[in-house]
Amino acid sequence: MVVGKHSHPVASLMLTDSSQLTSDSQHLGIYSSPVASLVLTDSSQLTSDSQHLGIYSSPVASLVLTDSSQLTSDSQHLGIYSSPVASLVLTDSSQLTSDSQHLGIYSSPVASLVLTDSSQLTSDSQHLGIYSSPVASLVLTDSSQLTSDSQHLGIYSSPVASLVLTDSSQLTSDSQHLGIYSSPVASLVLTDSSQLTSDSQHLGIYSSPVASLVLTDSSQLTSDSQHLGIYSSPVASLVLTDSSQLTSDSQHLGIYSSPVASLVLTDSSQLTSDSQHLGIYSSPVASLVLTDSSQLTSDSQHLGIYSSPVASLVLTDSSQLTSDSQHLGRKKMTSSLFKPGFEHFKIFVNGCLCDKEPWQIVTMTTTSVLAGVWLWGFVFQEESLLSRGKKTAFRLARKIPAIARRIDSELDKINETFEKEVINRNQGNPYITTLPDKGKSHAEIVELVKQYLKFGDYKWEEGYVSGAVYYFNTDLIELLTDVYTLASYTNPLHPDIFPGVCKMEAEVVRMTANLFHGGPSSCGTMTTGGTESILMACKAYRDYARSEWGIKHPEIILPTTSHPAFDKAGLYFGIRITHTPVDPVHYRADINAMRRAIGRNTILLVGSTPNFPYGTMDDIEEIAALGRQYNIPVHVDACLGGFLVVFMEQAGYKLPPFDFSIPGVTSISADTHKYGFAPKGSSVILYSEPKYRHHQFCVTTDWPGGVYGSPTVNGSRAGGIIAACWATMVSFGLNGYVDATKKIVETTKRIDKRWLDSVPSLLTSLLSAPDLVSPGFNPTLTRLLRSRGTPLGVRSGLSRRSRAAPTRIHLCVTYMHTMNGVADRFIADVEEEVALIMKDPGKEVDGKLAMYGMAQKIPDRSIVGDFTRFFLDSMYYTPANQ
Repeated sequence: MVVGKHSHPVASLMLTDSSQLTSDSQHLGIYSSPVASLVLTDSSQLTSDSQHLGIYSSPVASLVLTDSSQLTSDSQHLGIYSSPVASLVLTDSSQLTSDSQHLGIYSSPVASLVLTDSSQLTSDSQHLGIYSSPVASLVLTDSSQLTSDSQHLGIYSSPVASLVLTDSSQLTSDSQHLGIYSSPVASLVLTDSSQLTSDSQHLGIYSSPVASLVLTDSSQLTSDSQHLGIYSSPVASLVLTDSSQLTSDSQHLGIYSSPVASLVLTDSSQLTSDSQHLGIYSSPVASLVLTDSSQLTSDSQHLGIYSSPVASLVLTDSSQLTSDSQHLGRKKMTSSLFKPGFEHFKIFVNGCLCDKEPWQIVTMTTTSVLAGVWLWGFVFQEESLLSRGKKTAFRLARKIPAIARRIDSELDKINETFEKEVINRNQGNPYITTLPDKGKSHAEIVELVKQYLKFGDYKWEEGYVSGAVYYFNTDLIELLTDVYTLASYTNPLHPDIFPGVCKMEAEVVRMTANLFHGGPSSCGTMTTGGTESILMACKAYRDYARSEWGIKHPEIILPTTSHPAFDKAGLYFGIRITHTPVDPVHYRADINAMRRAIGRNTILLVGSTPNFPYGTMDDIEEIAALGRQYNIPVHVDACLGGFLVVFMEQAGYKLPPFDFSIPGVTSISADTHKYGFAPKGSSVILYSEPKYRHHQFCVTTDWPGGVYGSPTVNGSRAGGIIAACWATMVSFGLNGYVDATKKIVETTKRIDKRWLDSVPSLLTSLLSAPDLVSPGFNPTLTRLLRSRGTPLGVRSGLSRRSRAAPTRIHLCVTYMHTMNGVADRFIADVEEEVALIMKDPGKEVDGKLAMYGMAQKIPDRSIVGDFTRFFLDSMYYTPANQ
């Protein structure tokens, strides 16, 4: 029994098994039209065995025949095919004159049918398959080329060439069939029946659109009635269309799964005897249903495996077939057998969007892209998602009334504490909050100034502070007083009025540039301090990158140890500041981390010589190499130690290169008011080329008051400070700075050595061995020193700084510490304080130290920010604005 089932890509099959066929050898070829449903749904319309009704609904019209009443005797076949344009020419079997005569009518897409009746058929059992080519007319117009009954000539004109066979002379005996199919590219492989060796053997020839035929001879056919089910092109039907070629069990079941649906048959239980064939074609989505030959029960069974566009072939040879005469027809894919899940994803997306309007798809695509960009920006930020999540959680928690009241209450207490400390430091002296009606005398003012300057606990004149005051000498003070007196009202904003002050500034810049090995093109300006120097550098590079590279969202990459002035620049100028970690052992910039952070918007790389927290120097040579590699400017922050590092080599201490001698270094900031020993309020920003300094300048050309330009943040600047800085530098001279550098470095090393020799072993390690002047002592000592209620050395007027991340004590050694006995006194005070602490290490802290310790433990850093703002507020405290 043969049932040919073709599921349409849209509609399902009406018949799913052969139970609707009432006797053997009856065939019902059902093919659902793309528009209409099937007309026949069972075999009740078939009245006797061997009758076949091939029903094919036209793409437009319905079927003409709806039952078998038009069939008058058994074995008569009427193949009805409606043309895509015209209706059928034959509407009944009256044109068939005797049994077993068949007339295959196919209307050409252009012309009408050539044959309109059976008068051209001269005897029964003769068949004439007429197919009009899309271009030419039919080659055969009558049956005169047919010489005996039962001979069949399957004529198919190729889309390009004429028919290969034009008569039946190549057919040598009756019942031999030659199915001719011209490939769209190649000619037919078989041109006669010499390769057919006995009756009833059929060779279905299918030329692949690209390759040659799979079978080229009949040697694979060993006995009568064996059939090879060849799968013709995606538009043609099977080569065998009726059961006249089938003589016994050996009936074939051609299964073709639709491009969307799964296979109709899933096992061989529907196959009832040997020699039955199961042609398996996996859909473009599903895998093969049969995976081995266990479902095939006897010899002569064939398994045609066709790998889907996704899966590989399951059977790769015939070893899985259990007896002789078994055949394995393979068709390999022209593309890769293994494709990624993109095919699945593509089909899924197409399925989801098939019912969408174009505008909906455009809207969904645009929304998805924008959402993806937003999500990328939200997730991949400098600050981790976890950290931002914590901040958000704390911010929301602070909106809860009970929590908000508790936090506000604690902040009020802290604010009161800061104000009380200010009052205590001022020793109860009254505030002048209104302008006096009558001005005070010279003597009164001097006396008030002396009184004000005595406020505080620390004896800074005697070297009892960390950093802050870098040099103090009465002779230098007298000089600076005289110089400032002379230049106190000068202003370089007016170079025509005060050219001398402008000359002094230019000379300070040039002397400093030469110290840092600047070339003839090096240049710069003076500023009011290190922060302004850094701000000016960041502003210059922002504007340079915008002008030269079109960067609108600039980013600066710097180690976490860099000065907060860079963060301030980011806030002021809209620059993203990306902090990279430092080496956890030596606390220097991690070059690989900086390299990973570089992006298309990076406008500047930063290194410090040295950094303030640890006193260590970043590897400027490596950072400059990064700058050269990626064409990014490099800034060296030498604000703290700039006027030490430039004299180190002459003082006998070798340092790695750090200045303009390194190709790629484009700017350096150095404070003259630190180790340059000038009065506070002076610093220098240097550039390797004027093109960078030009972008530091601010110029307004359309102001009604005239063209206005200023080199730095301030318009008017204190000429007295510029003059005092110039006087300090020319007063010290090269030798004076070299001698001071040697004393400072020697004092730092002596403190390190005394520390290691005299402090108990529990506390004998330095957190960082400084390259210059900022040793940071280990966390154990720091925790102990902070556990006391008073700062270290308050009894003797000594001040040191506490630092975080990690917690430690920090001492910035200055020239003040080189005075006789200062360094020794520091070590002695530490030893004494440690001895007291060790007696009661668990004692609770109070006062400012308690707040400092609490601030380090609070996870919500916004509260710590509030602490700092209250502290800054306290600096401006007066009773009038309490």
